[in-house]
Amino acid sequence: MKVKNIIETAQKIMQEIGEKKLEDKTKNEYMKIFKQITKDKDGFLYEGSKSYYYKKKAALRYCIKQYMVLYLRKMNSNSLDESNLQKNKRMLLYLIKLYQEHGRNTGNCPVKTKSPGKSKRKALRGMPTNWREMMWDRCSNYDYKGALAVLHLTGARPSEIERGVTVIGDENSEFLEFVIKGSKVGKAKQNGQPERRIFINMRGLVYDGSPVDYLLSCVADSGRVVIRAKAKRLNDYVRRLSQKIWPRRKNHISPYCYRHQLSADLKGEGCLPPKISMILGHRSTLSKKKYGTSRQARGNTHIEDVQCSHALRELPSSPFGEQLASNDVDFRP
Repeated sequence: MKVKNIIETAQKIMQEIGEKKLEDKTKNEYMKIFKQITKDKDGFLYEGSKSYYYKKKAALRYCIKQYMVLYLRKMNSNSLDESNLQKNKRMLLYLIKLYQEHGRNTGNCPVKTKSPGKSKRKALRGMPTNWREMMWDRCSNYDYKGALAVLHLTGARPSEIERGVTVIGDENSEFLEFVIKGSKVGKAKQNGQPERRIFINMRGLVYDGSPVDYLLSCVADSGRVVIRAKAKRLNDYVRRLSQKIWPRRKNHISPYCYRHQLSADLKGEGCLPPKISMILGHRSTLSKKKYGTSRQARGNTHIEDVQCSHALRELPSSPFGEQLASNDVDFRP
């Protein structure tokens, strides 16, 4: 193939792929995936779940375009000698072939098998009503005591606890305030809430040895305290604690189970979708449907109010109203 034809084909492919704004973290992840794909195109790309296949496909298409831009820029350089010209030509031909064989969007997913996921909802099935209280009572490690209390009361993400959750209040206050710095905040897609404040009504929650009582003891000196714990270590500790309490269970509790449980409790209370989304730190009411079900509700959340950095995004318009747009309609035969 002549150089002119190679350049035209590459430009056409780049146009087909189109523009895509990504976070730096996603770009780095895509580059790692792309390297794995190039080592084993026929194997790695087509193994795993359907959702993982589409992620790998997105990484492949994105990286093909980025490398094409790079090599086309080099080929347009006046200082390029013949050997480097041939090298860039070979690389572009490789990328073109890679796209034609594996990168095109055909509309059909070649992955038929679905890998079993580690569902947090599944971990909550069959759990006693007071499983959080049981976890709290058995927690003897004070490195994670505060983090467990924050998980229990706010459903914060482990990564948010790693950033530090500020707890504000005192014994004379009616509310305990939690200031949470959002971790899933994407600049490109404007996801998540950079900051949210959750206000817990302490009425009925202050008793000897309770999570609220423990946090009040932490804020006693200055009226505030920052609770921190490494996300990975917190996850490992919570799982070990769950295994110790329920050794025969197949699916064990993780920090994210607290988040699912909080969402389930809020749904059980009849809390409105916008408020649930704000408590969970989302920018869209569509996200909350992934967390818990009202049938898994285990009690009262005592969350009085929530304040977020940004307003929620509007739901997609639907001729059947908000309920259908949020996929919350329960169709039964």
